[in-house]
Amino acid sequence: MLVVAVARIGLDTSDCASLKDKRRISKGIIDRVKHRFNVSISEIEENDFHSVLVLGISTTSNTTNHAASRIDKLLSFIENLYLAPVIFREREIINFGALEQPFWELESDTDWDQVKQSISSFEE
Repeated sequence: MLVVAVARIGLDTSDCASLKDKRRISKGIIDRVKHRFNVSISEIEENDFHSVLVLGISTTSNTTNHAASRIDKLLSFIENLYLAPVIFREREIINFGALEQPFWELESDTDWDQVKQSISSFEE
């Protein structure tokens, strides 16, 4: 089973005087999170305003409990950095069941030489 955990955390960066100050906080959080956790994280909203920083985070797992635990620990880690006060935090867990049948064809009649030729004709 595939489990995807996503989170959004908003931080109050109203003490920042410019986008450069906000970027310093954002980069500090992102670098520390990437160093400690194996997740995807980036600034996702309010990019042009220096008073709010919103980060999006995602991770995958094979169990719901593990994915939820990872996201919760990560959100607590960001809060405990004390780089900016947390305005909001939310998370969602998405479960994908096991595939009954694969979405690809195991035995294919595709002539790959023909595919390569058709692609190369588009490139010319």
